[in-house]
Amino acid sequence: MQGDQGKHSDSKIPGMVTPAAILIIEDSDSIAMILDKLLTKNGHTVKRCRNLGEARHYLAQNSPALLISDLNLPDGRGNDLINELHRLETFDSMRMIILSGCDPDMRLFNHPEKVEWIVKPFESAYLMERVRVSVSPADQAGTRAEAGAHCRK
Repeated sequence: MQGDQGKHSDSKIPGMVTPAAILIIEDSDSIAMILDKLLTKNGHTVKRCRNLGEARHYLAQNSPALLISDLNLPDGRGNDLINELHRLETFDSMRMIILSGCDPDMRLFNHPEKVEWIVKPFESAYLMERVRVSVSPADQAGTRAEAGAHCRK
């Protein structure tokens, strides 16, 4: 986001080939708008929830391919929802990305191998690469292991 000088919402990121349903859990309207524009420009279907309550209600009837969540939300923490979902077989294949201004702490997750942590501010191209890898089964095996947490200072 920072340093992208508006390019994130105006251009399609190359390499995006697998459209997916993506749930964004983000209480900041400006960040949610940027994510929505970036993801829909690249062919994805996006649903936004502003808090964990809305997300739980949505997830009771839907199973998106990817969940992108802020860590700190008005009614709790994104990692708590992610840990709940990992206990349910229905969401076993769902990939998850945490967006946070905090330093990565993978100890917060029951299954850290299924979660990526991207530190805000992030580069749009990096986020879209991580989304592509998360929703493209052929790319998940090798590339996810290389990614880890991404921090842009």
